[in-house]
Amino acid sequence: MNLLQMRTKVRMLTRETDSADTNLSDTEINDEINNTTPLLAADTEELVNFADYTTAVDTERYSLPLNYLKVKACVLHIDSNWRELQFFATIKQYHALQYQMVSNTGIPVAYKIELGATSTAANSPPGDLWLTPTPDNNGGANYVVRLYYFQMPTTLSADTDVTELPILTHDAICYKAAADLSLKLDEQGRSAFFIGKFESEVRKIKDYYAELQRDRLPMVKDVMGYAQYEWGESDGSLAGLKGLTGGGS
Repeated sequence: MNLLQMRTKVRMLTRETDSADTNLSDTEINDEINNTTPLLAADTEELVNFADYTTAVDTERYSLPLNYLKVKACVLHIDSNWRELQFFATIKQYHALQYQMVSNTGIPVAYKIELGATSTAANSPPGDLWLTPTPDNNGGANYVVRLYYFQMPTTLSADTDVTELPILTHDAICYKAAADLSLKLDEQGRSAFFIGKFESEVRKIKDYYAELQRDRLPMVKDVMGYAQYEWGESDGSLAGLKGLTGGGS
């Protein structure tokens, strides 16, 4: 569905089909549709992207991509292999690991994501990637770290715009928009009904991708416990990281 078709469906669900005599403007409906698409982006494999970072000596902090939404994985290129770094969800866990290390610098083994723009300027990064230990000089050669992430869906504005999310998410988008708009119309019962429909669609989406995941090759680990991606592309590209992305680019 394009934006016009989604908006038409949302109007039908909210019983606001007469755009000339309505409690909901087209702009309000468009906004709710665009507010919903990021909620579904991480439930599919369609918006996986990556960013490469060449580390600098004694620098542990690197800006996230402008279109970053949620992390998927982070790998380090070393000894001609890609090694998965350990993810820490909290600053407390991250610092606890730092305290256990013999040295504060060396080969990065873990990372964390810190959200919150570091600048108020337009198009400023949404946050930072932190590496620990802080990268050393690697014998004169910098490390390459690759961050795999779910990117923000493109905002829909023209009636003919179509979201990058797959077709199986379109009904979910409309149900969630209808739920939020029903609350604005003080129709709590209908909002709850649409939330139920939304959650049902999300389960279908997750089940679909879980089935795809079961058909993929397992990750291979080396003697140090690092995940090795020895199949597919040797450069660590999306095609090579089947354990992460299913080989799609």
